[in-house]
This record gives sequence, structure tokens and C-alpha cells, in this order.
Amino acid sequence: MMSKLVPGLFLCGEVLDIHGYTGGYNITSALVTGHVAGLYAGHYSHASME
Repeated sequence: MMSKLVPGLFLCGEVLDIHGYTGGYNITSALVTGHVAGLYAGHYSHASME
């Protein structure tokens, strides 16, 4: 998820304030959202170079 206030700043993990009831949910969401944020940050930086 990219910040609406700072273009190019991608947020992930605990910053998103996701709440899960089962054990391991928070680490899973942190890993997955970190991966997705990294992918989109790469696409964003590559697109801004063009």
C-alpha cells in the first residue's frame, strides 16, 4: 500500500494495523505485505525512471 501523503512510500506489516485472532497471523501478514510492498516499490521506481 502506497502512502497518500508521500508518493513512493510503501507501507507494510504492523503499520497497516491488521488484527488476527489466530496464532502466526501477524507474522504471516507482515511477510506477505512486505513482499507485495517490495514488488510495488520496484515497479514504482522502474516506472518513474521511464
